[in-house]
Amino acid sequence: ISIQRGGKARKSFAVVESTEDLADRQIKATGRKIAVDLPDGKVEFPPRTMKLSFRNRRGVDILDLDNIQFSDSGVVAGFDIHGARNFYGLGEKTLPYNKYGSRCTMWNTDFPAYPLTYDPLYESIPFLLKADSGGAYGLFFDNPSRSNFDVGATDSDRLIYSASKGTFELYILT
Repeated sequence: ISIQRGGKARKSFAVVESTEDLADRQIKATGRKIAVDLPDGKVEFPPRTMKLSFRNRRGVDILDLDNIQFSDSGVVAGFDIHGARNFYGLGEKTLPYNKYGSRCTMWNTDFPAYPLTYDPLYESIPFLLKADSGGAYGLFFDNPSRSNFDVGATDSDRLIYSASKGTFELYILT
């Protein structure tokens, strides 16, 4: 998913793109929503609400992008995580392995003798893996600017992502 405000689309160096022909996919468009059936699930987009919903192949909601805002200071995106409570990743952080309930910053900093809860640290890997008995999916946020993740810390059922500049580019791996 790539959403940007004006301007020319940027070429990402983080992902090797290969186009996929959606001709053999079931695409349904009505006045109320656009739905695309994919091998591992379905994406639905009702233009009136501007909400993107992702369902697994069993039809269970896994993630909804229900709020995105652009401003001069970047982009903020809010997701309903549908009760997911196990999130792993985000690179070397002085946080628990399960990032649920945490906030962290992606901005490389080399701070010698850092305290136990210091953030940000040495590397920025904006990838989250949700994994539990309900299934798994990965989220790769492809934006190299300073960014922040709030994984259920402010609101227990929300993932909030913000970046100081650039586009909103998200890869969902199922």
